[in-house]
Amino acid sequence: MAVDKELRRPRNPKRKRMRGRRWKGTRVLPFVDDFLFVENSYAQALSLRQMVEALLDRLGLARNPKKGQWEPSQKLEHLGMEIDLKEGVFRAPAGKLDSISQLARSLLGMAARERRWVPAKTLASLAGKAQFLYLAVPAARFYLRELHTVLSTKSSWGARVKMTPQLRRDLLWWKSVPSENDSRPIHKPVETAYMHVDSSGYGWGAVLNELHPARGFWYDEDRLSHITFKA
Repeated sequence: MAVDKELRRPRNPKRKRMRGRRWKGTRVLPFVDDFLFVENSYAQALSLRQMVEALLDRLGLARNPKKGQWEPSQKLEHLGMEIDLKEGVFRAPAGKLDSISQLARSLLGMAARERRWVPAKTLASLAGKAQFLYLAVPAARFYLRELHTVLSTKSSWGARVKMTPQLRRDLLWWKSVPSENDSRPIHKPVETAYMHVDSSGYGWGAVLNELHPARGFWYDEDRLSHITFKA
C-alpha cells in the first residue's frame, strides 16, 4: 500500500493523539512524502489503511486520489522500483530500463560522431536514472563507477567530457542489461559458504571457507574488463 499526500488545513487540531502502541511493529518505508506500508495479510493491510486514513485526517493531510496505491497489493511500483512480495524480489521496471537503454545508445552515438566527446549533463542524466536501480540491479554501482570518474573531469554542467574505453564498455552493458541482472531477492539467502577474492591486471586468487585456495591468470579477452568485474 503506497501513499502520496498533499497538505490541507486540519479539521480538528484539538483531537487527541493516536496511541503509539497501535503503530508498534508497523513496517513502513518512508521517503520524503512517499510511504510504503507492509502487512502480513490482506485483512491486516485493510486495518492498517484505516489507521493511516485516520492519521492523515488528524494531521490535516489529504491523499492525492490520482497517485499512489491505496488498495492492498502484493505487487506495485514504489520510488521507481517494482516490488513483488509474492515472488520476494525487487525488480527494475521495463520502462525505466528502456529509458536508460535509449540514453546509453544516444551517448554511444554522440561519442562515435564527436570523437568521444559527450555532454556532461546527458551523462549525469543516465547516472541519475541508473543509480536509483541499485536495489534491483546490484551491478549498477559497478557499471557507474567509471561514469562518475569521467563526470568529475567536467569544467561545468554545460561542458563536454571525453568518453574513456571503459565507459564505452559500461554503456554497452547499460544499453542491454542482461535479464539475470534486472532483479534481486528482497531477503538475503542464508549463507552457506564464504569466499574471499582478489585480483590484479594479470591474475586472480580466492579462498573458500578459509580452507580451499584457488588462483589463475586472466585470458587475454578478460584483461580489458573492468576491475569490478575481475573482483
